[in-house]
Amino acid sequence: MPMSGYTLLTRLFAILFCLVIIKGTALSGVPPNLPFTLQEGTLIGVGGFLGGGCFTAEGRTGWALNPDGTVLVTLDGGDTWQPQPSPTAAGLSSITFAAEGRTGWIVGQRGTILSTRDGGNTWQPQVSGITSSLNSVTFAADGRTGWAVGDSGKILATRDGGAAWQRQSSGTTAILNRVTFAADGRTGWAVGERGAMLVTRDGGDTWQLRPPITLSSLADVSFAADGRSGWAVGINTILATRDGGDTWQWQTSGSNAILMGVCAADDGHTAWVVGLNGTILATRDGGNTWEAQKSGTKTAELGRVHFANDGLHGWAFGADGTILATHNAGHTWGTQWNGTQLYAVYFTADERTGWMVGDGGTILASHDGGKTWQRQPSGTRNFLWGITFSADGRTGWAVGDSGAILATRDGGATWLPQPSGTTTKLGHVCFAADARSGWVVGWYGTILGTHDGGATWQQQTSGIKSNLFGATCAADGRTGWAVGAGGTILATRDGGIKWLRQTSGTDDELSGVYFTADGRTGWAVGGGGTIVATRDGGDTWQPQTSGTINLLYSVTFAADRRTGWAVGEDGTILATRDGGDTWQPRGSGMRTNLYGIYFADTSRRAWLVGDELTVIQLSKAIPAPWADGAKADSIFNPIKTQVDISFSVHTAQSAPVVWVLERVSDRAGWNKLGRAQASADHDRMHLLWTPAD
Repeated sequence: MPMSGYTLLTRLFAILFCLVIIKGTALSGVPPNLPFTLQEGTLIGVGGFLGGGCFTAEGRTGWALNPDGTVLVTLDGGDTWQPQPSPTAAGLSSITFAAEGRTGWIVGQRGTILSTRDGGNTWQPQVSGITSSLNSVTFAADGRTGWAVGDSGKILATRDGGAAWQRQSSGTTAILNRVTFAADGRTGWAVGERGAMLVTRDGGDTWQLRPPITLSSLADVSFAADGRSGWAVGINTILATRDGGDTWQWQTSGSNAILMGVCAADDGHTAWVVGLNGTILATRDGGNTWEAQKSGTKTAELGRVHFANDGLHGWAFGADGTILATHNAGHTWGTQWNGTQLYAVYFTADERTGWMVGDGGTILASHDGGKTWQRQPSGTRNFLWGITFSADGRTGWAVGDSGAILATRDGGATWLPQPSGTTTKLGHVCFAADARSGWVVGWYGTILGTHDGGATWQQQTSGIKSNLFGATCAADGRTGWAVGAGGTILATRDGGIKWLRQTSGTDDELSGVYFTADGRTGWAVGGGGTIVATRDGGDTWQPQTSGTINLLYSVTFAADRRTGWAVGEDGTILATRDGGDTWQPRGSGMRTNLYGIYFADTSRRAWLVGDELTVIQLSKAIPAPWADGAKADSIFNPIKTQVDISFSVHTAQSAPVVWVLERVSDRAGWNKLGRAQASADHDRMHLLWTPAD
């Protein structure tokens, strides 16, 4: 029997307001959760201590580890590095690969063992059978026999590539930091805390604990190809053996640094040692003498060193993502990669070309939508805090410490300094649509203006001495705003001839500001989770509730003026669907500070940058539209009852022609109601539904 009109309408409203979804988003007047996702391949660098690294024999393909679960890979000898995500957030400590460069293993905290058969493109967990940390892993040339060592004297071994791991008895409870084996797969060594030194001659079936030579912890051990000449290093310690580890002798390094890594060349005479404070030592005579090599850094904490078989190409891995490289046996070393903080990001309208700036003059550029990034020579070591480009993606500016203003006319292939007339820190730069009128703001109330594309910059009077952190300008080149310490908001309507203070209603630091194209609607964010908004060009500002006490650094909005995001300390991401009337936290999955955000209206993607070379690309940053004003009108005819379901769609995009509506059936799954078509009144979608009897 057909349902009555009243009953049908009641049930349909229940469906509409509780159960129906549009492309996965709850159909309701209440904005749903936004689907922020961290896409694979968007974390372009790492911070923290690089737990280890290894290269294939030819020295072109290599991998480095980060404790957060990130694996970096290079296919060109380290000239470029790209991330390989692993399926764990556990700290990773050691990596090794078979000679063919396809099969590899990683170990880390909580008994983690990962393996790959495709060069690291995918990693699968293996069962270790323990929950304590594993600190080192090595495999024989056959790629089937391997060993891992870790805390509490744990030693694991496998004979089938890691399909099964078995415990071996070490005879010690000391933390074991490193394990290595000779080419025969029978003779191996392990070292650890309190001077622990172990040796096996039968593939680990039995391990012998050697009498300690030192009570200092030993961090690494390495042997030459003959399996007789080797070195072990630790705190102010270099030990050497010429008899396969039966006896060890002290060697004088001439360094007081804590030594963390050692690599022995095949000849048994040459070796390299790395440690804290950028220490790199080398010997050519079996360790009778050790010479300091210039690493180019006095602060890097170098923890591992690896050399290719040619003895010329080598790499040192350390803290803050540092990777140093040499092509001449260590006579000179250069930085291939270092974890840095990124402060600002900008993309052109096509969303293919983008730039990021950060510590030490860092400028990175992408030409494939952020999938890969290349360094551009900035010509400065100053920290760079802000970057912007003209619409053509050729002309751009970056600003930073010591009054630095850089400009490019070729998309960043070359960057040249522009005279700023100041040595104060410059924090932000913005330009009008003509790419000729722009402003730079900085410390001590500094505002610089240009009307010739930066060929000349003039000081403008801000009337304040407090630091300015953010700025934005309208397309006309005459209207702009600047924000800073003490709740400062300044505005100009005449190209900067006069800057007038606006009342923000807060004394908290304001770090970022954003205005929509109409120049009327804007937001500013800052300390203690402060968000203030205006609908009248800044004549009045009203507080908005952020729900966080973390410092917010940057804010941006979509063209609809309703959908927006703010980012800040400790990985904070906030999102709004109603112009900031309500803000909801969105998990970034990390604790690093996020300083900058750029949003692309066309693809609904956003890029976020922060500490330790953190780069997040938000997929579908504008989520599926939400709907309200839903109606259900019964249509009766002699044969069957039908219902016209209608609703309004809210989105920054022009509404698609068709939406698929679904409903829950007995809480067991989703059943399609049908396809909603745009009607003649255009702003409403309609679906003609025939309910089951």
